Parts: sequence; C-alpha cells; structure tokens
Amino acid sequence: MSSESSPSPHAGSARLPTLLANRLRIGLRRVASIRDESKLKVAFVALGASLLWLGLFLTALLLLRALGNMLDSFASGAGPALADLLIARLVAAATLALLFLLLVSNLVIAHANLFRSDEMRFLLSKPITAETLLLLCFGEGLVMSSWASAYLASPAVLAYGLVREAPWFYYPIAALLGLAFALLPAALGVLAVVVGARVVDRLGRRPGITLAVGTLIVVVAAVRRAVVWPSLEQLDPQRVIAMLSISSHPLGPNTWFADGLMAAADGRFGDTVFAIVQLLANAALVLWLACLAARGWLLSVLTSAQGGGRRTRNRGVLAGLDRWLSPLPQPARALIVKDIRLFWRDPAQWIQFAVFFGLLALYAGNLSASSATLATPAMRSWIAALNVAVCLLVLATLTTRFVFPLISLEGRRWWLLGLSPVSLGTVLRLKLALAATTTAAITVGLALLSAHRLGLAPAAAVVTVSSVLVATIALSGLAIGLGGLYPNFEEDQPAKIVSGLGGTLSFLLSMVYVTAVVACLALILRSGQPTPLLLAGVTATIGGLSALTCWLPMRLGRRHLERLGF
Repeated sequence: MSSESSPSPHAGSARLPTLLANRLRIGLRRVASIRDESKLKVAFVALGASLLWLGLFLTALLLLRALGNMLDSFASGAGPALADLLIARLVAAATLALLFLLLVSNLVIAHANLFRSDEMRFLLSKPITAETLLLLCFGEGLVMSSWASAYLASPAVLAYGLVREAPWFYYPIAALLGLAFALLPAALGVLAVVVGARVVDRLGRRPGITLAVGTLIVVVAAVRRAVVWPSLEQLDPQRVIAMLSISSHPLGPNTWFADGLMAAADGRFGDTVFAIVQLLANAALVLWLACLAARGWLLSVLTSAQGGGRRTRNRGVLAGLDRWLSPLPQPARALIVKDIRLFWRDPAQWIQFAVFFGLLALYAGNLSASSATLATPAMRSWIAALNVAVCLLVLATLTTRFVFPLISLEGRRWWLLGLSPVSLGTVLRLKLALAATTTAAITVGLALLSAHRLGLAPAAAVVTVSSVLVATIALSGLAIGLGGLYPNFEEDQPAKIVSGLGGTLSFLLSMVYVTAVVACLALILRSGQPTPLLLAGVTATIGGLSALTCWLPMRLGRRHLERLGF
C-alpha cells in the first residue's frame, strides 16, 4: 500500500489544531453576533456586569481593609507573623472552594461534551485519535469553566494587591498564576470523566453511581470530623487558623496558589514562579494520565454510550413516576414526566444540583455546633438573614443554570408539543410549576432547618421561610420567562445556552432580585422587634416584587415565542 493511502499514526493528533481553530472561529462568530442583539439588552448586560464587578471589588476592598485593621491590633500583642498566617489560611480556604467549583464545572462540561454532544457522534466517525478528542474537551472545558471564575475572583485579587501595596508585577503574575491554577481542575475533570465512564461501563450504571455516592459520603464525613467549629466566645485568630488548617495542606493546589499569590504581593518573584511551575507540572502530569486513560478506554466507552452498550429496562427510581403523578390530569402529567426523565437521564445535571444543595444542607446541619453560644436573638436573626442570602444566591445560580435552558432545549422537539392539545401558556406554567416545586422542596427545607438550629422566634422563622418560598417561585418564573424571551434553539447543551447574553441577563436580574429581598429582610431583623406596620410593609414589598419578577418575564417570554410561531 502506498504511503498516500496509509494515514500517518499522528494524523489524528495533527487534526487538533484544526479543531481548535474551528472552535475559535465559532467563538468569534458568537461574539460578533452580539451586534445583531438588541442594543438595549447589550447595554443593560454590559452595565449590569460592570456594576456587579465593581460591587464585588468594593466589597472585597472594604473587607480586606477591615480585616487588616483587626489583625494590626491583634499583631501588636502576638506579632505580625500570626496575622500573615491567618491571611494565608483564609486565602487558601477561599481558593479551595474555587477549586471545588472549577472541578464540578469541568466534570459537567466534559461529560456533556463527550457523551451528550451530537458533534461527538460525528467526530467518532472520523480518523481522530482518542487523545485528540480528550484534549479538545479539555480545552473547551477550560475556557467555559474559567471565564466566570476569573470574572468573580479578579475583584478580590485586585483588591488584595491594592491593600498589600503589591509591586507592579503582582498583577500580570496573578493572572498567570490563575491560569496555571485553572489548568489542574480542567485536567482532573476529563480524567475523572474517562475513568468514571470506564467504571460504569464495566460495573453497570447503578453499581457505578452507588460507588460514587458512597465515596462522596465518606469524603464529606471525613471532612466534617476534621473541622472543629469554635463557638463565638472562643473565636480568636489561633482557633480560626486551627479550624482552617484542613484547607492548607502542603500538597493542595489551593495552597500553592495562595502561597504564590502572597509571594507576588510581597515582591518575592522567585517563590511565585516556583508556585506557577508547580501548578503547571502537576496539571501536565494529570493531563498525561488522562491521555493514557483515553487511549485505552475512551473510544470503547464512547461507542458503548452511543448505542453499543447494554440496554436497560424501564426500572429504577423513575419506573413508577407516571403512577405517582396519576392525580394530575393528562396531558399535563405526560409533559411533567418527560421533563423529569430528561433531567434524570443526564447525570451531569442532577449531580451538580445535588452537590450545591448538599453543601448547603451540610452547613445548615452544623449550625447547632456554633449557634448554641450565640448570646443575643439579634445575632441569631442576622445569621438567619445571611443564611437566606446564601440560599437564594445558590438558587439564583442554579435556576439560571438549569431552568433557563428548558425552553431552548425544546427547540428540536417543539413540533411534538405543537401536536399535543396543550397551549403555549400551559407549557410555560407547567415548567414553572415543576421548577418551583422541585427547588422549593429543598430551599424551604433548608430554611426550616436553619431556623430550627438557630432557635429563631416564630415571627422571624415565618418571615424567613416564607421569603425563601416566594423567592423560589419568583426566580423560577424569571428564568423560565427569560428563557422564552431569549431562546437558543441551535444548542443542545445547557452550559452553552446559559453562556449567551440571555443567560447572563437572567443571572444579573436574579442577583438584583435577591439583593432586594435580603435588604427587605434586613429592615425587619435590624429593628429586633418589628412593628406590625413595618412587618406588613416589608411583606407586601417582597410579595409585590416577587409577583412582578415572576409574571412580567413569563408574559414577555410567551409573547416572544408566539411571534416566533410556537
């Protein structure tokens, strides 16, 4: 056979630059398509994103200065070394949370790109190596997961440099350090997806998921035992440092990032370069292991997932779903069952959903350890308000991530809905009811658990729980309505649908709404014993704002879909 007809063994790898260039052209065209969007929408999104970034920067600047003043007064008696150690532990703890978020995000994106993408079915029919497919997913996951983290973390990094009066090279070095840090969770994500897919393919889906859940429970239990929660009377820098020691393991990538960032702020250029090299070397090692795993297993598990694997019967958790929902009338029951099955069949969706709310449940369950010594009811009320704020912020993020794409995901199947005897308004209301019911079962439960652990007065408990319930409905309606107002029927992956201007607008408006609700709650809690007039006024404000937040986007989204012919 001639050399012309025999492809080179590196031909598949040589196609990686072509595929990456294609991704770059697609990304540039999406950026250029902003010119076709409404000028008002683009201006609002740009202004909102800028104001949110500025707000995060000012908040980080004020908190760092307040922390610096507190540590300066403490350092006069204990020495500045302990103050610097406390700052390093706090930075490492924040970076550990960021590392976890990046890892979860990369797991979701890698799973979607490898097993849920129509493009992957096309690429499997081409002479492309498994390593090339994996590196392509690695690059796409790195970009899609890191830009939001960079947007949210850059204000704190900039504020830290200004407070520490860092040298000029701190800022470009911090950017390089962040890029090196982001490479490691991206590599871990693709490696975990390939290995996990291999385990599930060999053991079966149910044993594989059971093994993963069991491992997660063991890790959470070990972390819970390792963390010692001091009471407020015992809260001093030494005890905080001891509590945060678990987040500062010398082999942790977050510790390398924190050490490198502080070294750059102090002008120790060599230590920062060492931290960057350390992160890059470990990321390269993990990516090399991922390529080895892909070479041995990826093509076989992809082929099995695309239709060559074992067939499953209609059993399991959702087997009796239609029977459980039998009190609902048809065809509403059929539409709800369809959405639940589609969500459950995509583990990348419900695992991410469960992880974030699981962390909130773990936090609420541990409130009793630190709340037993809270001296005043006012302190308990303020902590309850902060709990509501955290719960609603997570809920706003998840409704944007999961609820907003629901309309766009119906794009290629909308003709089926058109054949059903259900109006467009009914479809939107059913999606709202499903999203609000599913999330309210979790958020209201967390609010009740928090109120019980903190020992809130009945009036404060009713206000916080009812606010969470109303906000859950409002945020779900906002996401559904904006999903209909700004649909993207060409994408079939939720992460890519959310990354557009519509998803950004949904997130920004959700943040505005959450801020307004928390501010209203603060008015009640600040007064200690609110008067009936103040309580009624704040309740009416939250109710009216929530009704408007839910009703207006739903109406606008329905009208837009009707103009499109749906």
